[in-house]
Amino acid sequence: MSDQIIHFESFNTLANIFYTSIGLDAYQKAGQRTNNIRRQLLSIFFIITIANMNITLLSELLYIFMAFAKNNNFVEATMLSSFVGFVIVGDFKIYSIWRQRARITAMMQALHALYPQTLAEQTKYEVQRALQRYQRFAYAFVLLHELLVWSYNLFPLLNYFIYEVWLAARVVGKTLPYNCWTPFDWHVNDWRYYPMYLTQIAAGQACLSGQLANDLLLSAVAVQLIMHYRQLARRIELHVAGGGGGSGSKWRTAATNVCREQDLSFLRSVIAYHQQILNLSQALNDVFGISLFISFASTALIICFVLFQITIGANIDAIIMLAFFLFCSLVQIFLICYYAQQILEASEYISYAVYNHNWFDSDLRYRKMLIYIMARAQKPSKLQATALVIVSMPTMTDLLQLSYKGFAVIRTMYAREPKNISK
Repeated sequence: MSDQIIHFESFNTLANIFYTSIGLDAYQKAGQRTNNIRRQLLSIFFIITIANMNITLLSELLYIFMAFAKNNNFVEATMLSSFVGFVIVGDFKIYSIWRQRARITAMMQALHALYPQTLAEQTKYEVQRALQRYQRFAYAFVLLHELLVWSYNLFPLLNYFIYEVWLAARVVGKTLPYNCWTPFDWHVNDWRYYPMYLTQIAAGQACLSGQLANDLLLSAVAVQLIMHYRQLARRIELHVAGGGGGSGSKWRTAATNVCREQDLSFLRSVIAYHQQILNLSQALNDVFGISLFISFASTALIICFVLFQITIGANIDAIIMLAFFLFCSLVQIFLICYYAQQILEASEYISYAVYNHNWFDSDLRYRKMLIYIMARAQKPSKLQATALVIVSMPTMTDLLQLSYKGFAVIRTMYAREPKNISK
């Protein structure tokens, strides 16, 4: 066990790094002074980053529209649709955080107020264990998605150097990471190809940063809520009501007024603490609910299109990249569902902790109040993607089933009209 105090922002370091990389401060940190020059520079960088990302998105949408309108490049268009869905979700998540900065600041300040500050308190809360476990998930999550995006960003260059320069097997020519429509032809001896390549790389990284920052901040808050729920359960289970004299009527009747007041004071503090955690759980849903719903809906579509691409006989390079993309999409949903399930179980365990603790020697008023706490805890906190979807591990199974049904429909439609669709 480390003897160093772990600061509150240690949980949010990764999320803040990715938010800063796109020029955004998701919330105002406790005790942070306002730096107007830094804020203005970040705002300018944020506008440039988002403008570049949306211009790239628009050009990709035009490419897809023209491919379907002219009934050609259908395969490339459906492949690009997966990337477009990814960008739209990233765009929406960035906008959602930007719009709710005041609400996020209030939530983070309330969470900071509950955070254990001393080393002794952090030992009771098992803060170091919670942080280490979260960081293992977070770093693996970030590394996986960075490998994904940079594999796509550098894929044309790797093709060029391997097949044309090194092996001299074929002429690769100029290609971009993502197909897009442009009003000019950049394929032959056109300098505009190089800035276009760089802007697409920047757009891909900005989109990924927005998504990673959103998911990491959600996970960091979820980890701390789970930590508080578990500490509350331990606190209840360790409490000995009525002075701990025994379980018989003799001891119950002999309980002193001091013990009764101590028990009621303990109960009041527990109820207040529980209510604070419940309020934070609701705040988490208010902030991330809509973006979660968009994320689940888009992931279902992405899985459909990626499976379709894999099954129609694409080349081996494309299949490997698409399989990697599919795997990362599933990991993203798994991370959210995992922490949602942990919140549900940790909050539900409060009712078991109330029943398990030594309440036998307590005052009658104390025992009656326990019933209300148990009744409230039996309605566990749930991470909700709006009121339509309650997120948990079974949600991932439902998502996979829905995605497969959509894939089956698309694959059937494609198989019935092979001659009318040009590859």
